[in-house]
Amino acid sequence: MEATLSTFFSINTDSLMDNTQATFDVYTLVDTDPAKAKPEDYVVYAKAPYQWTHRELTDLVRIGVEQLFVQESQRAAYARYVALKEVRKLHVDESLEPRFRIRQIQDVASHLVEACMLTPMDEVIVEKLGDVAQGMVKCLELDPRAIVNIQTLGEYSLYTYIHCAGVSAITPAIAMQMGERDHDKLVQLALAGLMHDIGKKHVPGSVLNKSGPLSPEEWRQMRAHPELGVREIEGLGFSKMVMESVGLHHEKLDGSGYPNGLTAADLPDFVQIVTVADIFSALTTSRCYHFKRNRYEALMFMKQELQGKISKEAFRCLVESLVIDPSEKREA
Repeated sequence: MEATLSTFFSINTDSLMDNTQATFDVYTLVDTDPAKAKPEDYVVYAKAPYQWTHRELTDLVRIGVEQLFVQESQRAAYARYVALKEVRKLHVDESLEPRFRIRQIQDVASHLVEACMLTPMDEVIVEKLGDVAQGMVKCLELDPRAIVNIQTLGEYSLYTYIHCAGVSAITPAIAMQMGERDHDKLVQLALAGLMHDIGKKHVPGSVLNKSGPLSPEEWRQMRAHPELGVREIEGLGFSKMVMESVGLHHEKLDGSGYPNGLTAADLPDFVQIVTVADIFSALTTSRCYHFKRNRYEALMFMKQELQGKISKEAFRCLVESLVIDPSEKREA
């Protein structure tokens, strides 16, 4: 029984989707209790790559097949399939006003970042990331104030996905306020926002979600994520702008950042924009180790605590890109 549990895991038949291709083998059991099954009792039902059809999935449900099985060695491929399935199911209503549509795009972006974090990246995911970045920029070009409608609240376990989706909207919004009108550059900035934390997929969850202070070793692991992110996406066709943003977004103008302690002279303007967007999103998104600040509180913190560390111009344009509701203001 222990060998069986370590070799196969069960999946619900309804987790499969018609007109999709599975890159993992699917097994079935015939007249065998899964709790008592041996590895040799599992029979290949669908050999990868396998194209599922609506008729076949309907027939499986009709005859009462609610559970199928996948080899443990192919768990990552199944996780990627499920994550991308969720992305396919999500719909962006192009008829909506930009201030409403941007929420839908952010939802799609969050699920896509989840797929990136859970599984190896490939050309299919990169293409979908580009589509999301295009949609985000189009919304902002139609209505720059749509930026104030991005979502900042979510489950702690979803923080990284929501945060990256938020940064992908905030980054081009700041650039537009700074006068950038080149659509392709804005799309690259949105992509940089989506990808900036991709290296965290290689940082243990116990470190990412720790509620208390990090130990020196945990802090070393956390500080490694920019360089790990660059390795993750190199060779996938991302632009220099995206690559450098992933690797340098935690650097500070005064040399106090990481991983290399670079200073203002070494940091391109677009990286400084991503840094400001990253910090603002982090401050206004719920995390396991602090409650989120409202927009006013976050901006006041950045103004008071980060002088000399972040771009004054990017920060000014962040402020100007946001509509601050007076009801959000709180006495310090």
